[in-house]
Amino acid sequence: MEPEGVDRVADIKPTKLEWNLVVGVARIYRMPCQWISKDAYSMELVLQDKHGDRILCSIPCESVSIYECLMKENRTYSMSNFIVKVHRSGLKVTSHKYKLGVFLKTNARILSDDVFPFSPFRFTPFREIDEMCASNNIFLIDCIGQVVGKESPENIVTKSGQSSKRLRLYLEDVELSSPKFFVSSVLL
Repeated sequence: MEPEGVDRVADIKPTKLEWNLVVGVARIYRMPCQWISKDAYSMELVLQDKHGDRILCSIPCESVSIYECLMKENRTYSMSNFIVKVHRSGLKVTSHKYKLGVFLKTNARILSDDVFPFSPFRFTPFREIDEMCASNNIFLIDCIGQVVGKESPENIVTKSGQSSKRLRLYLEDVELSSPKFFVSSVLL
């Protein structure tokens, strides 16, 4: 059962100071420090409410050790006491204009899995992916396709100067009557 007085992710903006959310963690990833590659600069969470609305939540390096034990993907949390900021730079992982900033006084409490039916996947048809790419309005999505080809891995240097490899995969949309292909790059 969802607690009373819960706000919607879609309504979040910096004009209000006290927000109370009930959200599932759809994704967790770490942004590396550009100076020391083994250290995490921040831990990033993609949060989703029961309406399917998503927002990015950023945990700074000084708080990562506190929250990495608590926050897990596919779990539901009650969250309050965080900072709302304009999402200006970095990887755009949701369509939300704002992102949440966590600090030491942020409250995050695990809730039972039956609070709302949470599904972390947002499957997107290939035609919508093409539209997103054409409008340069790209954020994290999930897709299902059959790998029908790949290219040899190529050596690349990331923005932070690290060596990596990129593998291009060719995916076929198996749900369409006439096959549609999509090319995806994967960093190895």
